[in-house]
Amino acid sequence: MSVKKSKRTDSPLRVLLEAKKLVVYTMMICNNEKRFPKKWRWATAGKIADEITSVMTEISEANAIMVNDAETYKERHIRQVRALAFLEGAASLMDVSYILFSGLKRISKDDAPEKTININNWAQQAGNVKALLLKWKKSDTDRYKEFKQ
Repeated sequence: MSVKKSKRTDSPLRVLLEAKKLVVYTMMICNNEKRFPKKWRWATAGKIADEITSVMTEISEANAIMVNDAETYKERHIRQVRALAFLEGAASLMDVSYILFSGLKRISKDDAPEKTININNWAQQAGNVKALLLKWKKSDTDRYKEFKQ
């Protein structure tokens, strides 16, 4: 039997699933020569992929920490904050890439790549991960307030 959509709650694990989807989408964009010219990959695409992968890794490692004292709570919290920081860094690099490779700085339309970066979809996925991560972090703060110093 299914649960009505209005009665469903988000699982903290959902943030990890969304982060994995973001990594896959990012890899597909960053490895597409039509979107990221080969000569620019080391300067832009690789850095974005590293930041997004770090987001997923930090979320995964934070999720693996069983909170049972102040020290484990602090470690989990630090990883959640680091994931948010990596996400912000990636968002900045994504914006720069959009400006560079999507024709905003091009003199003529003939100079633009065949396919441009869909920043809306990419930013929306990153925004979903950020919202879920913030929700999880707040839930942890409420849940483990006795360990908060």
